[in-house]
Amino acid sequence: MPSSRPVSYVQFLRFIEGDDLGLVLRSHLAIEACLNLTIERASPPGLVELDRLPLMAKVDVWIVLERMLPVFRPMLVIANRLRNRLAHDLESAIMDVVANEFLASVPPSYKV
Repeated sequence: MPSSRPVSYVQFLRFIEGDDLGLVLRSHLAIEACLNLTIERASPPGLVELDRLPLMAKVDVWIVLERMLPVFRPMLVIANRLRNRLAHDLESAIMDVVANEFLASVPPSYKV
């Protein structure tokens, strides 16, 4: 199981550097690690086997725990779909249409 010690923003950016496939897979891994850490800290010991929960179930737990606003869920659905497509389809690639779909899912008040 990966370490659950906090990392800095700079460490996170260094971790996700790389090509498109690496960026998507490492970002997904980093998101899941954050989800796991928060759920572990909010749950009694031994309550949940996090490795068995899919990412979107973890996102839903975060929402129930009020650690994330529900407005972010659609963005994570698209990110998870992109990760699954890249991880399981040899012909898959990040295309502008997918990137635009993801960017469109970012809540308007969080766009810069």
